[in-house]
Amino acid sequence: MHRIFVYGTLKSTEIFNFHLIDVTNGKATFVCKGTTCKKYPLVAFTFKQYKRVPGLLFDDEGVGNNVHGEIWDVDDQLLRWLDNFESYPEHYDRQVLDIVREEGAQATVEQCMTYVRRGYSKDVLELPYYTSYNSTEIGKPYEATDCVE
Repeated sequence: MHRIFVYGTLKSTEIFNFHLIDVTNGKATFVCKGTTCKKYPLVAFTFKQYKRVPGLLFDDEGVGNNVHGEIWDVDDQLLRWLDNFESYPEHYDRQVLDIVREEGAQATVEQCMTYVRRGYSKDVLELPYYTSYNSTEIGKPYEATDCVE
């Protein structure tokens, strides 16, 4: 099994979570909520024809917020499916980040694979930074928006 951290549309409260729990894509088990140890800009940007796509901007570590998300265990089959879904390695990169588990009285840190944006236009740094992606507040992905290309 592979430990991953999701911060956008794959979270249990978001539009594409059904992909994680669809057994035809592979096996996934929710572990707990988590937060990045380091700060990153989390933005909702335009990607190809899609709007409000969440992206953690890896190249600007130290800027932004500690990003909240979820830790999941996924099998090899689902990891391959996620690579395709996230357009890895063409548009998203997969990095290992230190994530603080949000459970119990004592905080523990573990390493999780996370899909991040790299090599992006610095224009996206002008977009609002989020602590947590929430399509109810930000707007559902793929709707018309004024996000920077």
